[in-house]
Amino acid sequence: MQTVNGIELELNKSKFIYEYENMKFYFSSELYMNKFILGIEDFIKAEKIKIFNKYKIRCNFNKFLALSYYKKIEKRGFYVVGYDAIEIKENIVIDDIY
Repeated sequence: MQTVNGIELELNKSKFIYEYENMKFYFSSELYMNKFILGIEDFIKAEKIKIFNKYKIRCNFNKFLALSYYKKIEKRGFYVVGYDAIEIKENIVIDDIY
């Protein structure tokens, strides 16, 4: 169901969908989708540099970092469908573990 202002309340029915790394990210609004699209590459690049500087490893963290960035951008829920036999429909927590 969409509000008068164009906000989709049910993410699985959203028309605001962006595909990245074989995953479909569903957004509640066009604004959040555009923020994600404009910032995803810079976010991943910056985070990979941080990981390398701290741990001295190079690895493809693109999918994990994309999920992390999506969690930062999308404030009204979490719905991602992946083509690699993953389907994330429930709220998840991406936190630092110490």
